[in-house]
Amino acid sequence: MLNIIGNVIGGVVNTVGGIVKKDQQIKEIKEKGRLSIEQAKIDLDVAKLHAQIKQQETQAENDMTYDMQVLKNRRESLIDEFIIVGFFVILVLTFIPATQATMALGWQALNDTAWWFEFGIVGILVSTLGLKDVLRIFIGGSIDKLRKKKE
Repeated sequence: MLNIIGNVIGGVVNTVGGIVKKDQQIKEIKEKGRLSIEQAKIDLDVAKLHAQIKQQETQAENDMTYDMQVLKNRRESLIDEFIIVGFFVILVLTFIPATQATMALGWQALNDTAWWFEFGIVGILVSTLGLKDVLRIFIGGSIDKLRKKKE
């Protein structure tokens, strides 16, 4: 009789022990999975940062190549000199007392121009003088201004 009771108790203990062991294994698997997911998220963030760095390096290299080509092309053209002289004349006229009123009206008129006109002028300057970074600054710094003008 004790033998039967011992066998029953032993069977129950073994069954419960097996369940506890399987439950522990499941918890370990879940924990390993959770850690793997967290590691994957970290790896993804690192990969995104590396991609952003690579993109910025590539963009800077492309901009420099573009600007160098524009500078090379400037040797064969006089348009860049005309643009530079034009800007210099506009700057000087702004400070001459006899032309200040007219220049102020001109600046005010330019302040009310359409966004595409400003963008076109910047495009001309970029393509003529090789100022690709200026274009990026213009777009980044003035996008809200451009949207307001568009409306």
